[in-house]
Amino acid sequence: MSGQATEIQANADSDEIELIDYINVLCRRKTLVLGGTILCVVLAAAVSFLLPPVYRVDTVLHIGKTSRVIEKPANLLAKIENGLYDGAVRDKTGIDIPGEFHRKIKAEHLKNTSLVRIYIDSAHKVEAAKVLAAMDDLILADHMRMIDVDEAVVKSRIRAVEEEIVSLEKEKARIQKDIDLTRRDRVASEKELKEIGDRIRRLQKEERKISRSSGKDKTLLLLLLNSELQYDRLYSNRLHDRLDRGIEKDLLEFMTRFNVNNNSLNSLVRKKTELELQLKTFRKTKIIKDVTVSENPVSPKIRLNILLTGIAGLFFFVFLAFFLEYFKSAKERENLAHMGN
Repeated sequence: MSGQATEIQANADSDEIELIDYINVLCRRKTLVLGGTILCVVLAAAVSFLLPPVYRVDTVLHIGKTSRVIEKPANLLAKIENGLYDGAVRDKTGIDIPGEFHRKIKAEHLKNTSLVRIYIDSAHKVEAAKVLAAMDDLILADHMRMIDVDEAVVKSRIRAVEEEIVSLEKEKARIQKDIDLTRRDRVASEKELKEIGDRIRRLQKEERKISRSSGKDKTLLLLLLNSELQYDRLYSNRLHDRLDRGIEKDLLEFMTRFNVNNNSLNSLVRKKTELELQLKTFRKTKIIKDVTVSENPVSPKIRLNILLTGIAGLFFFVFLAFFLEYFKSAKERENLAHMGN
């Protein structure tokens, strides 16, 4: 038990000695550590101040839509970053995109929206602003052509529907005319049937009157009346048959065609309305945020550079101090060993 306590105390003394040694090393090499760290900080500050300030120039677009999104944001981002607009921008602005701004033009899609942000970090903020403004114009023109194509398709469909509506309305008018003629024919036939009915009843009354009389021409008159009655009854039956099987059947057929036509017409009118509403929902691509230059430079970040360089320099020179101390101690041990021999 006593031996263990002694060993623990010895380890504690050893640790204490090692910590003191570390502090002594840092004290002996304080000039190197502090001087080197200060030198790194001064150099970082000098470089940061000498570097030209870099500004962020950005713009935000809201991608439009027709019956679909005009262009998927991912597709637009790929076109921008792969330089598909660079040649057109160079022709529009006279600025060499692949030269000065090669791979500096960036784009990002703002999630869950149709917004695309395009930006350039550059020391040439005026030229960068011109480049983004030209790119905005090119994208808007490109998307406008896409909208024009979709709009032309929808308008063409509207015209086709309108032509069908006109054709059906003409057919509807013809059917309505046939219905009106058939109804007038039915009214005329019903009127004629009523007149024949009245005539038959009048002849029957006269027939009964002659039958009760005792005149010499009674038989001849009855034959004539009977002939007229038969003719009128036959004509009445033909009128009944024409009304029941002809006129009513034609009227039913015309009404059926009219209803079918009317349903088709209503369907086309609804379709035209839907297409017109669809046309009204078309939305052009818009610039939500005009080309803007940041008020403060995004780089160099002088304070951050100085802080990080100071920390890195401190660690480096502390390590160098211990390395030099270790190298010195090893050399002294080697010299003592040679002297002992």
